[in-house]
Order: sequence, then C-alpha cells, then structure tokens
Amino acid sequence: MTFVRDHGACDRYLADSGVPHAIVRPNLFLQNVPENTIPALDEDGNFYVNAADARISMVDTRDVAGVAAVLITDARHEGRAYDVTGPEALSYGDVATKLSAVAGRKITYVDVPDKAVYDTLSGFGLDEWLVGALVDLYGDYKRSGADGYASEVTATVQDLTGRSPRTLDALLEESLDALTGS
Repeated sequence: MTFVRDHGACDRYLADSGVPHAIVRPNLFLQNVPENTIPALDEDGNFYVNAADARISMVDTRDVAGVAAVLITDARHEGRAYDVTGPEALSYGDVATKLSAVAGRKITYVDVPDKAVYDTLSGFGLDEWLVGALVDLYGDYKRSGADGYASEVTATVQDLTGRSPRTLDALLEESLDALTGS
C-alpha cells in the first residue's frame, strides 16, 4: 500500500538520520467525513466508498495535534512511535447511521468497486499517484475487514493528553450546518 510504504520509508530515514524525533502515526482522519463525505452526498443521500465492511478507528486531527504537542515538548518520547486513533472503530455503514441521525434524513453508504473509485477520482483531475494511493488505502482497509488492523483503538490520546479522544458524533454536531444545509 502506497501510504504505508512511503510513511515507513520516512520513518526509517528519520530513525537513521540521528535527528532527535518522535513519530506520530494517526489513523484515518475524522475530518474526512464533514470535508469529503458530506459534500459528496448525492440527491438521494447516498455516498460511495470502496471500503466494504472495514471498521476504521478514525481520529480527530485536533487529537493528533494534541499528541504531537506533547511529543515535541517532552524529550522522554524521543525515538518512540505512537499510533494515534479515535475512541471507536466505525464502518462506513456506521458513519451513514450517524450522519442520518444528525441530518434527520436517510443517509446511505454504498460500497463500490475500486475501479469505480479510481475512474471517478481520475475524472476530477487528481494526480494519478494520489488516486492510486487513495484506492490502495481503502482497498487495504477492505482487506483488513471489520476487525483488522485499521479497527485497532489505542489509548494514545488519553495517555498523552489526559483527555478522551473526540468522537465522530461530537464532530458531526460541530458540522451540523454543513450536513443540514442550515
């Protein structure tokens, strides 16, 4: 998978450099839901992703920033790597249920083939590398399944920042206007 391979190469390069560091490895960002999924809803309330029933422990970018702030201000974390996740693993079916509850209308997740996603993203003029990497990412999530590596929930946010990671429900409440058109 492109992103995992490239991030791994960067991690190795950094470790071999001798530069003091700590590595933050966030899972998929929760902000993808209000920034990408909600705007992509069709007139029938459908959105399309090639993730099958994969569950992903999506994380709020603000929680990632909170972890990073701790790591850069506390030398005890030097040379360590941290997987950063949200508090729960959600499938895109779960995302649709949560969107429906907030929007007050039926939102439906439609699983689509990788090729359909590739063709659609390519049609928007995205770079071929990015399109391939995104299709690979979700293909890997799909292969991981409902209880695979992408569903792992870590305690990193709580342990390092002292507070619980933000939930999709909370983020959707913040994004209510975008979802309801208010």
